[in-house]
Amino acid sequence: MKNKTIGIILFFLIFSLALKSQFFVGYKTGYDFSTNRIEKLQKTSSFYQTNELGNGVPVFMYLGEGFYNAIEVGYKCKNISVDISAGGNVNNFNLNYLDEKNAYFQNITPYKTTYYDTLQLNSYFREFFDEFLTFEDLTFYQYRYSLYNINTSVSFYYATKSFDFKIKTGFSFNYLKIDFETDWQSNMYSRTQSAEFRNIQTKSIIFERPEVSWLIAFEADYRVSESYCFFFGFGYRPLNFTPVNCRVIAAEAYTIENGETVESINDVGQGEVEFLFPQSFTPIKYNFNTLNVSIGLRYFFNKNTN
Repeated sequence: MKNKTIGIILFFLIFSLALKSQFFVGYKTGYDFSTNRIEKLQKTSSFYQTNELGNGVPVFMYLGEGFYNAIEVGYKCKNISVDISAGGNVNNFNLNYLDEKNAYFQNITPYKTTYYDTLQLNSYFREFFDEFLTFEDLTFYQYRYSLYNINTSVSFYYATKSFDFKIKTGFSFNYLKIDFETDWQSNMYSRTQSAEFRNIQTKSIIFERPEVSWLIAFEADYRVSESYCFFFGFGYRPLNFTPVNCRVIAAEAYTIENGETVESINDVGQGEVEFLFPQSFTPIKYNFNTLNVSIGLRYFFNKNTN
């Protein structure tokens, strides 16, 4: 009897809330900015590039950036609004053209090193040596990522005649897909001999589960009529992804010595490589912390009875 009474009370409470609520659907678009663009918020990634001295240096990556689009549904009652939204952004990220502040020295000009002593060389290269031996190295990285999320949030707002000013907070369930391509080239030559090495790989980062993060945002709704309102806002979402492993989709490599191909590899679907240690050129953790600005439109199905 007690449970039945509680059930009846809850039913009438929800029914009463629904009568005084405005159910709505909405669409918003905007842009996500990586917090790594703000010096005081910058975080290094466990991803390294070799500098002029041959040392591995950490890289600040502007991940998470891109045009963001989402649809939402929810309801609004007195001073509170609850919604759920689904959206995301898709972006390409070229790591080859960042400046020195972002730990990259390599650009379209190859990094050049000349040795004049065989003791400085690995034994494999000594047969190419006469008076000197020069290496010209060039590395190219291309990142492509797709970031999708489902957000559940509650807003507390202050209403004026035409505007609602909101503070929104909630949780974000994030799904990420990352593919990247590496293209490493090295030309080696001396007075009498030459060799060319190239290794091209396309890889896909694998994640074990979606990442859950919190979010906070500020919005201002402008009521055009009883059924429509325009809104704009900005928000912050901290988000860090840790990959499980990496699948090599395709790999191509060749070695040419004095104009003749001595080794050539062309494989597809080589399997998975575990990320166990933060080695050079091995991404271990990805920082997707972002600031968001957005605009949108909401449609309300029923008249507010507040």
